[in-house]
Amino acid sequence: MYHQTIESSGDRTEEETSWIITHLDGERFEQTSAVGRDGDPDEKSTNFTIKWSAEAATRIAMQFPAVQADERRRCDLEPPLLIKPLPLEVGLTWESASVCGKGARRTIEEFSGKVVRTERTQVAGVELDTFVIETSSGAGQRGRFWFTVESTDWFSPELGMTVRRTAVKRETETGGGFRQEITTALLTWPGSPPG
Repeated sequence: MYHQTIESSGDRTEEETSWIITHLDGERFEQTSAVGRDGDPDEKSTNFTIKWSAEAATRIAMQFPAVQADERRRCDLEPPLLIKPLPLEVGLTWESASVCGKGARRTIEEFSGKVVRTERTQVAGVELDTFVIETSSGAGQRGRFWFTVESTDWFSPELGMTVRRTAVKRETETGGGFRQEITTALLTWPGSPPG
């Protein structure tokens, strides 16, 4: 489980969310958001389905609340969005783009990353070797709305997951000045020491 703090510009509000990782089968995992430090998923939760193989981690589907309707929207990404090519090594770079949905609901997802260094980092009282990865992503409909996220991730090859992330999310098309600073940390994982 991850703990996430989001601080928004303007009124400087802060909210806490959790991300729960669920193993679906041999290759697929689901990340589900929940409100609060130890919250449970609800109708406002966002889900990402990630597929892992020896060659890559790809986002293959998303489910999230629709903005203008009281419903949930699901889409399969075409092609799957490359999140991490594997194995990782310092200097590795990549770019990927996918489409979500059709017609008026069609959005674009873009992602790029670079492994900049290795670093020992402490997570939940445990020291881990990590790759430090700088990523840039964008999503939306250009000319209407476009969200960008610039992040630094600490990825543990031993655990096979990101253990810490700092990010800045912006809305860049409408000029609304939307900005969030996001900090995410891994709290527990299978085999982790008791809290």
